[in-house]
Amino acid sequence: MHAEKSNISVRIPPQSGRAFKLRREEILLVTDPFNEQVSVLFALKDGESTCGRSSCRSIDDAGKVWLGTGDVLYANASRKMCTLVKSTVGRHDFLLTPCSLERFEVLDRHLAHHPTCFKNLQPAFAPFGTSIDRS
Repeated sequence: MHAEKSNISVRIPPQSGRAFKLRREEILLVTDPFNEQVSVLFALKDGESTCGRSSCRSIDDAGKVWLGTGDVLYANASRKMCTLVKSTVGRHDFLLTPCSLERFEVLDRHLAHHPTCFKNLQPAFAPFGTSIDRS
């Protein structure tokens, strides 16, 4: 007997963030209707907020920089977090951390206020009792 999988549909407005729980075997489908920057993905193990998806581990364990269909995203302790089941984008850039004001200041020499992924995601994590400040 197979348990019926639930389908959750959430529209995430531009320059905002959302956090939610996924159970093992659930699939997260990300769609960008405008073919622009899609998302920044954080994954944390439920009950272990220090165990989170790591770009470095995922790249190291895959043996390549660009990840795509079939590649596994690993946690900082080399624990399997999730698999990219299908990608119509082709390859995903896991090299840069989520943009932040500090990143814009250092890399882009941009000193004025600018919406950032980092700032947009922080409030989304608060209800789960965790933050993304260590990324």
